Amino acid sequence: MDRRIEKTERAIREAFLTQRAGKPLEKIRVRELCEAAEINKSTFYAHYQDVYALADAMEGQLVESILAQVAQIRTEDLRGRPEWLTRELFRAFTAHGRQVEILFSGSRRGALVDRLERGLRELTSREIPGYWDDPVRSVVLSFCVQGSYYAFQNNSGRLDEAALVQVLGAVSRAAQNIGPLMEENPRWSRERRKPMYPTRQQAQALLAEAQARYSEVSEIQGRWADHCRTAAACAEKIAARCPGLDPDKAYVLGLLHDIGRRYGDGHLRHVYYGWKYMQEQGFEDVARICLTHSFQIQGIDAYIGHRDIPADALEELTAALDAVVYDDYDRLIQLCDSIAGVDGPVDMAARMEDVRRRYGSYPQDKWNRNFELKGYFEHWAGADLYAVVGQPV
Repeated sequence: MDRRIEKTERAIREAFLTQRAGKPLEKIRVRELCEAAEINKSTFYAHYQDVYALADAMEGQLVESILAQVAQIRTEDLRGRPEWLTRELFRAFTAHGRQVEILFSGSRRGALVDRLERGLRELTSREIPGYWDDPVRSVVLSFCVQGSYYAFQNNSGRLDEAALVQVLGAVSRAAQNIGPLMEENPRWSRERRKPMYPTRQQAQALLAEAQARYSEVSEIQGRWADHCRTAAACAEKIAARCPGLDPDKAYVLGLLHDIGRRYGDGHLRHVYYGWKYMQEQGFEDVARICLTHSFQIQGIDAYIGHRDIPADALEELTAALDAVVYDDYDRLIQLCDSIAGVDGPVDMAARMEDVRRRYGSYPQDKWNRNFELKGYFEHWAGADLYAVVGQPV
């Protein structure tokens, strides 16, 4: 854009914000606006048809800015962790506080949430067409958007961000877990009947038994169980900072992700036998983590160790891995596995270098993915990873 045009555009918009802050949209006059912007009326009309067109353009730009801030929201986020959406929206409102309060005051107060809802529907409909046919989903989306907005408008300064998000997220999650959404997802229904992962005490007993068995058959006598304890502690701390994640579940999944070591030393065999063992125990969530924790890059070809299982087991494992749709617990344990030392959390890059030395390689895409996971959970937790889990040992 030509600098003169850009300067004029900026002057018009600043003058409009100043005028709009003191009076309703209906009472703003082009003449007064031009005087404040120090331009003539013909210049204004070269840019906008009237003040309503100007207001619409500025409102649209603000909505686009807010949507850009929550653009990483996926359909699974709306379905599985509405707390995330409420927090990101609240932060976006706060970041654009002055414009939100001015542009969407008075008769325009409800227009922001309407435009944001439409924008979010468009974004998610590209991913899953027909997703919004379920009216319960529409109710949850409306609550998340409107709840975040009116909480921002009415409670800023009264409750901190964490408290507001906790309240909004709890209510939106409660609204979501009813009716058609519960019926359409068999896994949720099963979880209501039977836990798909053990209690902390059960998990600790399973790990102790596995470690004893390992000690009987291993020639290496590695401290894999201590690595698991570190992973569990890190997962619990991160989950406690991420609205929507269950710290107890995260701890259990981290503690048992390497449970396949109970069958002895090896590479891919600990993935396969851990997955099968947890399935036999009826702990499908843990079985899933045993399957996915080594595959930040999904697919059997990404494994950098030996494929030390029979051909039919390899075929079974490959098919199961390809069928998984990763969720945030998969991602969390993958991250924690990459920073878990036997005596506490370690520097991620140093641990990957150690793996590179031991195995002879460490693919760059897997290296990059670990740092992407680090950034993903840091953004969610609102803090540096090592400020959450503790400094590297």
